[in-house]
Amino acid sequence: MKSPWHGDQPLIAVVISARNAESDIDACIRNIFAASDACGSQGTLWIVVVALACTDRTAEVARRAIGPFGEVLECDAGSAGALGAAAALAHFGAAPAAEVCIAHTDAHARVSRQWLRSLVAAHDRLTVHINIGRQETAAALRSSF
Repeated sequence: MKSPWHGDQPLIAVVISARNAESDIDACIRNIFAASDACGSQGTLWIVVVALACTDRTAEVARRAIGPFGEVLECDAGSAGALGAAAALAHFGAAPAAEVCIAHTDAHARVSRQWLRSLVAAHDRLTVHINIGRQETAAALRSSF
């Protein structure tokens, strides 16, 4: 598997699940930008906020906080992780899915500055092989590194 780095920049998508998180989403996004800076991913970070059945201003606050570095999906139901991952992969378009490191968090969480760096490093080390009728997961491959 190729590394999630495009030239010297990692291709990183962060999916944020949010439900009535108007008071938390701005700080969550600021923490993700700080983690992105620590990882060196300026220009390749894409944030997808999935606002699930929100009755407050979560989506509005998220759009303002993200600016041109992401998108907000508003929906009444569904899997925030799956919806966000699909949107992130669509954003990176030409990049094979295996080259995009997709991280998930919740709007109420605060990630550390090293969070994305450690996830990209793990993504770089782990490989998932899918063969017809057989799938080896990262857990099964631990002995290979």
